[in-house]
Parts: sequence; C-alpha cells; structure tokens
Amino acid sequence: MLPFLKAPADAPLMTDKHEIDARYRYWRRHILLTIWLGYAAVLLHAEKF
Repeated sequence: MLPFLKAPADAPLMTDKHEIDARYRYWRRHILLTIWLGYAAVLLHAEKF
C-alpha cells in the first residue's frame, strides 16, 4: 500500500469532562452556523429562478 494511503494512528481517548464539553460546544455552534448559512444560500439562490 502507498504510505500516504495508510490510516493514521488512533487518537488517544479524551477523559477530561471539561475538554469534551468544550469541544462539543465548539463543534455544535460551528455545525449549526454552517447549516444555517447553507440553508440561507440555497434560499437566496432559489429566489433568482
């Protein structure tokens, strides 16, 4: 197999509850914002037709 196609090593499990909560909060906000902006872009694009 080509070296750049190999899977990376597993990341260590996070056990710190505060770190898990912070990452969850970060990604929840960013995913919500991305979905909201994508939906707005589709609506703005659809109005032109």
